[in-house]
Amino acid sequence: LHDALPICLLINACVVLRLLEKNSDGYRNSALAEHYLVTDSPFSLRGLVEHFKNNVFPSWGHLEEALRETRPQVSTQHGKTDIFQATEEGGEATRRYIAATHSLGGADGIQLANHFDFSPYSCLLDVGGGSGALSLAVAAKYPQLNAVIWERPAVCAIADAYARRAGLFDRVHAFPGNALEDPLPVKADVILFSLFIHAFGFEACTPLLRRCYEALPPGGCVL
Repeated sequence: LHDALPICLLINACVVLRLLEKNSDGYRNSALAEHYLVTDSPFSLRGLVEHFKNNVFPSWGHLEEALRETRPQVSTQHGKTDIFQATEEGGEATRRYIAATHSLGGADGIQLANHFDFSPYSCLLDVGGGSGALSLAVAAKYPQLNAVIWERPAVCAIADAYARRAGLFDRVHAFPGNALEDPLPVKADVILFSLFIHAFGFEACTPLLRRCYEALPPGGCVL
């Protein structure tokens, strides 16, 4: 019993937090846990939890350094302190970061699909779309729509895997490139920026926004 005490404390704490339910047969996941913590749930936050564990929480151990050095303490596997640059590296750092953004994007995508009418459009360009969570939700609701996720090369295979898993790879796929420098990869009639401009700054993104405006057909739009 003594050896089991730590796990008993943890499990019962999870009951109090309503992540587990306790009955005469033992313990089981609560509906809340099934919704947000099971890996194959469309609303799973596992990727976000892993991101916090590996990147965010350790940074609090370096608060003094952050104050002295006036620079971020988040570090990716190659020592870069700009977390957005994780998508340049490939490997586990990229997979973890994209999984975290996918955790946040699933519910946002459903809200976007439900509150904006995509029926007039046929091609969505998702700029820096990560896993394609928003594109996948929109494409699932609007079968006439094709989507291109414009991402760094290290992200494209990950995004395509999410599209295959969702059964939408025939209409949603990734295209590699540098959105701040390269020509637009497709003639889209709706162009989506989500969590992109704040990452690179309005000054850097202004030429890209101008290129999008010039490339859109009459009636096209930027979100």
